[in-house]
Amino acid sequence: MEQTINNVNITGVLVKNGLEKKEGQKGEFIGGTLVLRTDDKSEHEVKYIANRYKKDKEGNVTDVESGLYKGLETVIDEYKSLENNPEDPDVIKIGLGNFDVQDYMGKQDGLLKTYANASARFANRLTGEELETTPKVATFEVEGIITDIIDELKKEIPTGNKEIHLDIIGYEGKIIPIKLIVPAKIVPSFMAAGFFPTGAGKFSGKIINTKKVETITEHQAFGEDIVKQVTTTLRLYEVTGGTPKSMADIKISNEEYETAKSKRRLKLQEIRNKASNPQNGFTQNPSAINNQAPTSMTANNPFTQGSQNPFMQK
Repeated sequence: MEQTINNVNITGVLVKNGLEKKEGQKGEFIGGTLVLRTDDKSEHEVKYIANRYKKDKEGNVTDVESGLYKGLETVIDEYKSLENNPEDPDVIKIGLGNFDVQDYMGKQDGLLKTYANASARFANRLTGEELETTPKVATFEVEGIITDIIDELKKEIPTGNKEIHLDIIGYEGKIIPIKLIVPAKIVPSFMAAGFFPTGAGKFSGKIINTKKVETITEHQAFGEDIVKQVTTTLRLYEVTGGTPKSMADIKISNEEYETAKSKRRLKLQEIRNKASNPQNGFTQNPSAINNQAPTSMTANNPFTQGSQNPFMQK
């Protein structure tokens, strides 16, 4: 089964280096995340993982060390972040970046959550002329099957934006669901372009993850008004352009797509079953078992809920 386009490109100041050497069931590996800050003050978390030793054609682990592992080892040992070198942090450009999907059961509500996260294979430090001429931005280019096109709502009120729910097709037919936002100013041209649910499309855009502090005044019936500051976070994949495609264009048949959807349904059911098993140490709300996974990608990100990056806007 063919894979569809799935490219993530991020260049930014290294805020936090969270890569670590670890020992797993399959041997030594490096895993963790890098947090990069772009020119719009967005902060982007990128996941990495690399086994220390390569495998042969039969899948057996050899004694040949992986180049990916060596590269990430250099990141751990040498790269400077705002966390450990606030005066002179490195600017990093990720390599072979893409979107992946993570599914998990919410411990508080017992609901199945789904979100897309960025991952990459390399991390290159910019120097010299490249450092001066490369913009610090986060962009994406993706292709897949459109599952829905709906109005974006905030507190049940339409914002004027459109949501595109897209199934990216990854390795071995893995479905990576993602929600894209079409800004209101380009919605008319988007609607006129001929996109429709069950059709395919290619989209490009920018990744946004910014904070805004607003001062709000609550007027009282008498006495002094209450003035307080409220921090809001804007997280979205904003579309800047796109082109309608057919299933033939992306070289995926309806039968292959239905098989991929069946595989994903089985995977999600396995997660539900595992969560509802008392042997796992917690029980799940039975009414949540049959709920569909939400398509909002960043709102359910466990790395961005609750505690925010302490080095934000240092």
